[in-house]
Amino acid sequence: MKSNFINVKLDSKKGNESELRKKFNVPGYPTVILFNSEGNEIDRIIGFDNDADKFFKTILDFVEGKNTITSILAKWQSDSSNVDLTYKLAQKYLGRYEQELAQKYIIKTLQLDPEDIKGYREDCLFSSATYAMYHEDNLEKMNRFMDSNPSKEFQLKAYDNLIRFYSSNGKKSKVLETYKKTLELSPESTDLMNGYGWYVYENKIVDKYEESIKLTKKAVEIDPKADGIWDTLAWLYYENGNMELAINAMEKALEILPDSKYYLKNIKKFKSEKG
Repeated sequence: MKSNFINVKLDSKKGNESELRKKFNVPGYPTVILFNSEGNEIDRIIGFDNDADKFFKTILDFVEGKNTITSILAKWQSDSSNVDLTYKLAQKYLGRYEQELAQKYIIKTLQLDPEDIKGYREDCLFSSATYAMYHEDNLEKMNRFMDSNPSKEFQLKAYDNLIRFYSSNGKKSKVLETYKKTLELSPESTDLMNGYGWYVYENKIVDKYEESIKLTKKAVEIDPKADGIWDTLAWLYYENGNMELAINAMEKALEILPDSKYYLKNIKKFKSEKG
């Protein structure tokens, strides 16, 4: 990459990141955007993939004009009844966070393939329901989607979106209820257990402290090397008045990540308050 490109890495927590994120419609991290020498976007890659060869091949394809949004759009304009091209365009616009354009091609994909021969229907219905929920404040489509008995993969995605939606709208009881439904689908997910515990801690839901501690303890039993879960457990103990256990849990986090100034600062705070 260094020999072929000018590489710039931006830290999401520093500088004018929020302005750049808005300017380039970055939906999440990591997002890699490829520009030409004139500063125009060629295409982008969203998400993380451990396969370096696959990643670099995608980059090279983009440089050669293969599988870019421009090349796909040109092909689609010559063959607008092509289901694969229509679906690819929908995904490209979703990646660019151009939601209204994406919906146009999602609807078109569903219309072109009513029998779901290509297998895109579930993904399109999920995307359409997600759009209605976030952009129209309408849960009806998401409820219908969940009633359609989707695959576990899409149930988990739907619950994740519902958690975010309810959280952004301050509906705490709905957030906790949805976390529990998600855990029923994926009972060994330490990420979900930790998410539940952290949400309870952040929102100071006192009557859920004991339940969250129990759940977070289960998470560290499954994954004892997860410093972030020990951190969550420590703060739950702290809020619940169990200072000794809070210190022990935070020290566990520090053992896993010994260079963390954050964990060290928390331990000092807990000890000073314990007296």
